[in-house]
Amino acid sequence: MFYPNRIGQQYPTLCETKNQKAEMIYNLKILIPRVFIKTSLFLLIFSISITVKSQERLVNYAPVYNVKDAKEVVEITNIEIKKSAVTFGKPFIADGDWLNGLTVKVKNISSKPIAFIRLFLVFSETKDAQTDSTIGWLIDYGQKQKQFGSVKNLRLVNPQESASLVLRKDRYKELQEWVKSKIQAKNINKVSIRMGEVIFADDTKWYAGQFFRRDSENADRWILLPQTFKNVNEYFNLKNAP
Repeated sequence: MFYPNRIGQQYPTLCETKNQKAEMIYNLKILIPRVFIKTSLFLLIFSISITVKSQERLVNYAPVYNVKDAKEVVEITNIEIKKSAVTFGKPFIADGDWLNGLTVKVKNISSKPIAFIRLFLVFSETKDAQTDSTIGWLIDYGQKQKQFGSVKNLRLVNPQESASLVLRKDRYKELQEWVKSKIQAKNINKVSIRMGEVIFADDTKWYAGQFFRRDSENADRWILLPQTFKNVNEYFNLKNAP
């Protein structure tokens, strides 16, 4: 029962106040344990999720294979995973889609402008026991010209300049589909980066430590330069190179 005060407000009786208080205490006794249990379960699930997805990853550098003392014409200066710099051979913690957005910054250490750069990503964990082969992937910079002398409209990387090669979202999705027959992309814990090919503005190419020139009659054909060069600069300084 309520009693009006002088300005029209009403106050509960003492009896009603005690009943409401008792009911509130009873509800809290039931509610608090439930909230605590649900919160604990949520934190436990979240913790497990983080533990499973975030684990140790590794990026290695793979030198040019099958070519002794091969000299490279670009160098890798920086690697970023989720916008954080990582170091070759040094483990780091990352989540399941750590390869998405992988960024590799390279520098032109030759004396000629570069039109196209390709890197190989090698996943040793996808190795096939029967064929002894592993799955690899490509990331490119620039456009691989389709015809002789078509470099004119491309953005070149001049000597001492840098460029970034990025494993973009669409290519990452393609990678996921490509490797899933052997291993899920989120379970790949390490990758090796190897220099692929470099095409210069004058239609010559570096690949696996050797130099080629494009065939002027067949743009898809590359002719190995006959000289054996001990040093990259020897090639670039050779005035009468074919």
